[in-house]
Amino acid sequence: MKVLVTGATGLVGSHLTEFLVKKGYDVRCLIQPSSDQSLLENWGVEIRQGDIREAEILEKAVKGCQKVYHLAAKVAHPGISYQTYYEVNVGGTINVTQACLKNDVERLIYGSTTGVYGTISNPPVNEKTPANPDSPYRQTKWIAEQSIIDAYRQEGLPVVTVRLTSVTGARASHWSGLLRAISKGNFRGVGTGENHHHTVDVNDVVQGLLCCANTPNIEGECYLIAHDHPIQFKALCNLMAEELGVNPIEMTNSIVPFKLFGDTAHFLYRSFGIKIPHGNRYDLFLSNKILDISKAKKELGYSPKVSIKESIHYLVNWYQKQEQT
Repeated sequence: MKVLVTGATGLVGSHLTEFLVKKGYDVRCLIQPSSDQSLLENWGVEIRQGDIREAEILEKAVKGCQKVYHLAAKVAHPGISYQTYYEVNVGGTINVTQACLKNDVERLIYGSTTGVYGTISNPPVNEKTPANPDSPYRQTKWIAEQSIIDAYRQEGLPVVTVRLTSVTGARASHWSGLLRAISKGNFRGVGTGENHHHTVDVNDVVQGLLCCANTPNIEGECYLIAHDHPIQFKALCNLMAEELGVNPIEMTNSIVPFKLFGDTAHFLYRSFGIKIPHGNRYDLFLSNKILDISKAKKELGYSPKVSIKESIHYLVNWYQKQEQT
């Protein structure tokens, strides 16, 4: 079977591509010309260079593929305009859907985000919880979801949507700033650290994506993919500290400074090289992000295999190797 992966040099895309190659799939990858394609070259996949904003390039990339994993996106990062988010996340996704329709693909698997819920005020959330996206990235991912559902309902696009939470494991570089700060003893978390955060190992994400690609009669559905259980933020950081071989982190036990001076606090964290790996700076420190994954378990047979502790071990092991190079 021939499959296309967009965003194949990203965290999830690279792990998915590696797994598909090992399983004998004929894999084609669409990547930006500026992307590091060394891993893809090592795996011997077919590489196409191009931008998902270019419809003609996408049509050619999709041609001959039975299934398409659309993982390319403009992720949350300071300084990116709403127009850019919209052009990539919405316009690019519409181009993908149209290319899939024109080429009669068997199924499109779309990688979305649990960020579409915004800051969660009444956890846990499930697939029926109303969306409340509160940042340009989250808003455009939600609009993209709606465009996909429209294509399913109006044009018969065979699509399944996967909402991913914070991904950990090897090559999860968005955690590097936090790991660096913890390793140097520079990190002090805001609040008590007792708020819960739901993560998922990248290998379990791959499992979830494959379930969505291969389970029959689920077109038009949406699924949450995550660990079985959330973890308190302080406990998550202390797992990192343990793997790094340093002392446990300290918390401020107060949220007042962050609430009153949130923008300043965020700036200071960035100034010390602490990149908060989420679209909304309050989520990690203050909110409870708890997900109900029972639908994925029941309908897909999805079952997380990698514990949070194992996943943090893989993450830190990868991070330390990167720091040595």
